[in-house]
Amino acid sequence: MTLTRVDHQRRLELAHEVAVLLDGEAAAGAAAAALTPRAVNALLGTGFMNMGVAHELGGEQCSYREWADVIEEVSRGDGAAGWSLMATSSHAASFSSVLPDGGAAELYADGPPVISGMPAPRGHAERVDGGYHFTGKHQFASGSMMCDHFVAGGLVHEDGDLVFADNGMPEMIAVIVPRADVRETGNWDVSGLAGTASIDYEVGPMFVPEHLVVQVNPWPSKVYRGTSFWALGVEILGPLGHLAPALGVSRRALQEIAALAPQRRRRDGPYAPVGDQPHFQYELTRHVAELDAARLLFHDLLRELDAWTMNNDRPAPRELTDRTKLTARYVHDVAVRCVDFAFDWSGSAGLRSDGVIGRNFRDVHAMNQHIAVDRHNYIDAAPSVMAQLARGVADFHTGGPL
Repeated sequence: MTLTRVDHQRRLELAHEVAVLLDGEAAAGAAAAALTPRAVNALLGTGFMNMGVAHELGGEQCSYREWADVIEEVSRGDGAAGWSLMATSSHAASFSSVLPDGGAAELYADGPPVISGMPAPRGHAERVDGGYHFTGKHQFASGSMMCDHFVAGGLVHEDGDLVFADNGMPEMIAVIVPRADVRETGNWDVSGLAGTASIDYEVGPMFVPEHLVVQVNPWPSKVYRGTSFWALGVEILGPLGHLAPALGVSRRALQEIAALAPQRRRRDGPYAPVGDQPHFQYELTRHVAELDAARLLFHDLLRELDAWTMNNDRPAPRELTDRTKLTARYVHDVAVRCVDFAFDWSGSAGLRSDGVIGRNFRDVHAMNQHIAVDRHNYIDAAPSVMAQLARGVADFHTGGPL
């Protein structure tokens, strides 16, 4: 069950109201390398942390597309705020579905937890009675300025030996620990997404009970509660979350340059304002069309993923995983081109540290560095793409299905 259209519309209106406030706080957040207290209070006060959480835990359990719409709009106000909300609210949503009952009851008793960090397997998890002895050094705790828990990933060991799953890969888990048990080590001096406070952190050595552990490889094939969308696994859910912030930031850049162009002109000759120049008009229109197409590709993918999870009780096929990876890479290619176009035409306005286009430029290029949207996504997806195209030729010649 999802919210009604009216309810979702109200959520989008609230996202826009908050985005306007976040826009005004963005420069101060970037300078401090963490969202300002006012920005944090605004984000937490919206209830957005609860929008994807399972009904059984008191959440709104909106659809992934509705969640992405909100993240996109918040990112239009400030990419760092949208990214931080993306990271923390996706943890709140996914863990509400895949945590064991004891962990869910503990973490969600007073509302959704705010969880920062990454489940990448940088830690060491020794299997012991009732849980794991865990230690590790980790990076990229986006949204750390507002979190109450951290998540950290690790490779599973037993009696000192690495444990392998049935798929031939090392077994991996993610532990969820209170902020008080984490050592925050900083190391977030960056040129883009500075306000996310995506710091390094250390966990353990400490015991983590089984009920606060999520299996990462293999990812749970069934959810305990909520929507089965969260059973799609990290190869899909990892890249998928990054698309909405990129779409929001690039949309804002095009809007900003469209508003700036009619007033911007060179003063050393009889040049027309930028907005009146046919070359600019051509490029702007082309980039808007490309961004709209990329967004439609994303939402078409979400419809296909929804259809799979509603009609199948098994992991998604390789083709859907590969389609997710290539879509994530393509959306970022388009987003970078759109923001670069706006920056190129903005003149000195794009250089201002407190300017929106310059902020968009720095943020989208930071987003583009994430491993989940690496250019190897295209290479990884190529066998599926080629096989699907070849089947199309075979069907055409044999009179097979469309």
